[in-house]
Amino acid sequence: MEKEALGIEEIKELSQHSKTYIVPHIQLRSKRYGLILYNKYHRNGAEDEANSLRQSLEAAGFSVIKFEWKDATGLMAIITDVVATLSTDCSLLLVSLISHGSTRMLGASNGESVPVNQILHRINHSLPPYVPLVSGYA
Repeated sequence: MEKEALGIEEIKELSQHSKTYIVPHIQLRSKRYGLILYNKYHRNGAEDEANSLRQSLEAAGFSVIKFEWKDATGLMAIITDVVATLSTDCSLLLVSLISHGSTRMLGASNGESVPVNQILHRINHSLPPYVPLVSGYA
């Protein structure tokens, strides 16, 4: 198995017979995506940060999608739509949120706060069961 470059179909099939996530040792047929979600509200340079991150992810072999979000409803809609589209051939999804906020909350352009757990919950429920979700935030 360590010598095989598994594609998404093989990962789907194998995941039905495993209690752990299937992460191919050889990543040649894996589809890696980066989703960059940024908010410019009171963040000079947020778009530059998002563009820099995009370049870094592309250099690492990711296909990258970048969106500006302004409110919780828009953020959740982007996540739902993008993850549903990517889930047909995604074996790794890296999601980056660029925003101001406070402990466990992100600040939206309209002044509302968006709980990080709500975002993680939405991503987790939008991903197919064979794609791992690893979370963390700074």
